Amino acid sequence: MIPNQILKESKGFYPGKKNQTEKNIRLKSRHPRKMKPKERIRAAFNHKEPDRVPISALTVNSPPASEILEREAWTGIGARQATRRFEILRKGGNVIEFYRRRAKDEVALYRKMGLDAYFMGGMIPKENQAPP
Repeated sequence: MIPNQILKESKGFYPGKKNQTEKNIRLKSRHPRKMKPKERIRAAFNHKEPDRVPISALTVNSPPASEILEREAWTGIGARQATRRFEILRKGGNVIEFYRRRAKDEVALYRKMGLDAYFMGGMIPKENQAPP
């Protein structure tokens, strides 16, 4: 649902009206249907008006991500991620698997949160090589 503050600023909002919902407002706008994330991003980059402002996050650290996904998540750029990467390298493991797991968890998190874009930051290193 749209917060009341935004509803009040929308044209056609009447405080006593019971059926004033996000769907009713959307039907009055230029976009009668909800856009898919890719369409929304493309529209914004092409200086067209999307159905709403595209939303994303640079990163979400592991503790809140784990709560949202309801399982252990390898996300973010904090100390937990550095420790996990260091442990994999120390044990002679394949650090590429670390980055694959992180990307998989972040994409799942962004989808569950309803975000429109996933920004891949940094480089994926070559096999068993620490990032610069």
